[in-house]
Amino acid sequence: MDEKQSESIPQRAEWQDALPDCACTEEAIEKDSRFESSNFMLGKYHPGAASGYRSEEPTEFISSDGTKMYPGQQCTYDEKGDYITHGPAAGTPDKVSPNYSIRGHYREDTVPWRNMGYEEYNKIWQPNNDNGCKENPPREPVEKTKDAVSEQPAIETQSGDEALESFINEESSADSELESILSEPVPVENDVESLPETQSIEPEMSGQSEM
Repeated sequence: MDEKQSESIPQRAEWQDALPDCACTEEAIEKDSRFESSNFMLGKYHPGAASGYRSEEPTEFISSDGTKMYPGQQCTYDEKGDYITHGPAAGTPDKVSPNYSIRGHYREDTVPWRNMGYEEYNKIWQPNNDNGCKENPPREPVEKTKDAVSEQPAIETQSGDEALESFINEESSADSELESILSEPVPVENDVESLPETQSIEPEMSGQSEM
């Protein structure tokens, strides 16, 4: 990989290095007392994953700029119990652990995922594989041919009014989803109304590719 290519890949945020690593098998993570089973809305945000686990206790972390954070780890597994290392089904670390603040997690993790889509989101909220688990699912080379390109469906464009209506509907759906999330039992008692203003997503995004 040349220097220009390496510069185009966002560096992993420092808070992610403080989190516990995902085990390579579901059997192993079930024995890890730092994690608990967590499958809530797994099919929507990690389609293809059969099971998910989150770090049970938020990790207290103070960033280089002095910001105190409470992130958490998420790991997902396929139907065979093998760790999913990449793609839409892969688990991603949480900038705000839902075990610390459901509202903070929704604002700092869920909303960016909705805005970016998993491909861009996973470049910054990078799935953990510090245990060197085998690549899952295996990557297959894709040969692009003229015929393959011609078979791609045309991208439909929206008028300004249609785009505005679509945006309003999306926001309404997001509000309903948040209400659904907030109605779920809070796993720990120290869930807070909101995080301090200093705990915004911008500090961690600085120095990384803008989106």
